[in-house]
This record gives sequence, structure tokens and C-alpha cells, in this order.
Amino acid sequence: MKQHNSALRPMFGQQRVLPFLSARMRGAVSIEYALVASLIALVIVVGFVVLGTSLGSLFAALAACFVNPASCLGGGA
Repeated sequence: MKQHNSALRPMFGQQRVLPFLSARMRGAVSIEYALVASLIALVIVVGFVVLGTSLGSLFAALAACFVNPASCLGGGA
């Protein structure tokens, strides 16, 4: 026969208490998932902004090399 831990079971109306707690826990878990997803999205957006800025300056330097190749060769040639 299984033994049930009475400390884990509520002292009154298990059918009335647990559905209420279950609904609250689902809401809390949903909020936690939403917060994690929003933080991940924020990191992705910041990463794209930083990467875009870096790529923009790289392409600007490459464009300057096409306009004046001597500037990219260290001034010699």
C-alpha cells in the first residue's frame, strides 16, 4: 500500500484548493516564459544593431578603398 505524505496535501478540500493553485501557477509560468522570451528578443535586437553598425563602418571603409585605393594600401604604391 502506498503511503501519502500528509504534509504535501492540504488540510481542507483538496478539490477546491488545488485547481485554484494550478491556475495561479500556470499564470506565473506564463509570465516567466514571456519575460525570458522578451529578454532573448532584446538581446537579439541589440546584437543586430551592434552588428549593423559594425558592418556599416566596414562597408564605408571598403567604399573609401574603391574611391582612393592608395589610402587602403598604407599610402604607398
